[in-house]
Amino acid sequence: MINNIKLPEVINIGAVPYKVSYPYIFEANITKDIGLHCPYISEIRISAVGENGIPICKQTVYETLLHEIIHAADYIYCGGILEEDLVGKLGFSLFQLISENNFTHGNNRLKNIKVGAFNFTIKNDCIFTNNDIVTYWDSMVDTISIAGSVDGYTISPEFMSMMIFTTVARIMCNLYKIDLPKLNEEMDEKEVLYRILFNGLYNTLTVNNLFNFFYKGNYNERYV
Repeated sequence: MINNIKLPEVINIGAVPYKVSYPYIFEANITKDIGLHCPYISEIRISAVGENGIPICKQTVYETLLHEIIHAADYIYCGGILEEDLVGKLGFSLFQLISENNFTHGNNRLKNIKVGAFNFTIKNDCIFTNNDIVTYWDSMVDTISIAGSVDGYTISPEFMSMMIFTTVARIMCNLYKIDLPKLNEEMDEKEVLYRILFNGLYNTLTVNNLFNFFYKGNYNERYV
């Protein structure tokens, strides 16, 4: 533990347990990285110091951990198709999202969600004329409507919390102009990739209790 920073020792991503090596010492003059995803040995490496030897602040360590988790989730669930710049945008945006909002599994009664400078109101137990709709985002009034049931079946808190997260993550991509690639050239609809990636990330963050880990409302002292 460096500078009171303690990271999980193992993070399960899909069926793969990833070892988290922190603090990891990268060889000088070989890389400027402060984090690295090593898929073939199932390891995430995080440095405690920057290129100039100055200790990295806590928030940057946590952001780097999330960045590498996204790389790993992309590799496990999507075959590793995301470019580094895109992972960087996703990581920066998702860190803001999950550090400022309590997405803890089963917390399906969120009233408001902050996405950057936007504050969205959550309306629960909505009734839609189309039974296939579970969530609906109204950009004109910054409202996210959530169905309470589908085809007469009450939606479970666990499924609801997953849908809230994936919907808000999709809104985040829309607001920040984060455009994921196609799974293949024949597939015009990219929503499939958004769903696969964000469901995979939701599973990873839930199984490893990382929503709770990253949420500033629970652990403000982590960021001091």
